[in-house]
Parts: sequence; structure tokens; C-alpha cells
Amino acid sequence: MAAGPAQDTVQNKPTAQEHRRQCLCEVCNSGSESTDHLILHCSFATQFWAAIGVEISGTASVSTLWELQRPPTVPDAFYSTYLLLCSWQLWKHRHDVVFRGLEPSLPRLLLSCKEEARLWSCRLPRADRLVAEAWCAPFSFNM
Repeated sequence: MAAGPAQDTVQNKPTAQEHRRQCLCEVCNSGSESTDHLILHCSFATQFWAAIGVEISGTASVSTLWELQRPPTVPDAFYSTYLLLCSWQLWKHRHDVVFRGLEPSLPRLLLSCKEEARLWSCRLPRADRLVAEAWCAPFSFNM
């Protein structure tokens, strides 16, 4: 039985793993679009983390995000939430670059982090709401 055009298309389609290797980061146009690259190792992401005082080693991984050393200006309380907020804002910023055609902008990202931190503070216990204000300091300082 001869293969038809549809079967050729299916057979020549790259696997998901091959597709991931071929995809370049649309923010920096250099690294592959892995989760680790997008959140930690993209040149834009490393600028962001450095701006807020979080040091990212070359071996850092999203799976070990919680092990990143906390900057002295960020309270220990809810540090994991702070890291989630930063990662989520990086992801949303990438979305704006890829799907809305916006240019990467560190000041815009820092501002969105500051605004989001204020919103997230409403979900913290009342006694801990000042923690979110401390989160805003690194975002404000670098804008």
C-alpha cells in the first residue's frame, strides 16, 4: 500500500521534543524555549532577576526555584510567593512580547510586578500585608 500525502505529512512532522529543540526564545532570540530558559536564563530574565537582587547561577532550575538565595531587602516571610509573583510576571511579559508584539521592557516588567504585589498583598493575612510593601521596594528602586 502506497503512502498518501497525508501520511507523508504525519511522518515528517517533528516530535514534540524535536520541536522544543528547534524553538528559539522570542524575547532574546538565542536560547531554546525551555521553562528554565524563559524564567531564569533568558538574557532578559537574568537582567530582571539581577535588578531585584536575586542571583541566578548557571545551574539554577525552575524545579529548584525555592532554593534561590533571598536578597536581604526581601523579607523571609512568603519568599516563595514573591518568587511565584516574579516568575508569573516574567511569563506574562513574554506573552506580551510574543502575542501582542510589544518590545521587552524592564521598566514595564518592574512596574507590573509592583502593581501585582500590591494586589497579591490583599491575599496575605492582615498582619503580613507590610511584607508586600517590602516586595515593592526592589521593583520601585530599579524603575
